[in-house]
Amino acid sequence: MLINNNQDSLSQVLSKRYQENQIYLNKTAEPLEETSKAPYSHHKIEDSFSLSQDYKKIKQAKAYIKDALKDTPSFLALADKLQKEDLISQQEKIAADFLAKKSPSLSFEDFEAISKTQNINLEMQQTIRNLIQKLQMINYLNGNILA
Repeated sequence: MLINNNQDSLSQVLSKRYQENQIYLNKTAEPLEETSKAPYSHHKIEDSFSLSQDYKKIKQAKAYIKDALKDTPSFLALADKLQKEDLISQQEKIAADFLAKKSPSLSFEDFEAISKTQNINLEMQQTIRNLIQKLQMINYLNGNILA
């Protein structure tokens, strides 16, 4: 477009530019109907559910958690296995060792009582609570067989 500044007013220049842009857009733009038919519109959307790796590990743990609270060696073996499976942390394994030594009996009630004791630091209390929650979840998901 050739613009002659002496003869064309600003409104005429803008009008010409607008018309040129409209012509260009009409030549290059796809019709609206075609753009709405994206290549993905023919695919059926499906929802799927897959179990997490931790859930699978917890379900596989059923074999070795049965009767894990019956005595100290069984409980420590459970804690060791859970740590090897990355279901509990190293700190939670240490908390399990602590519970095995300090708990009058291996039960969730006694574990809870120890976690509320003022004689241990707050970090250990929280670690024990985390361990108890994980053990209760593992027990629940495996049909409450931890005894």
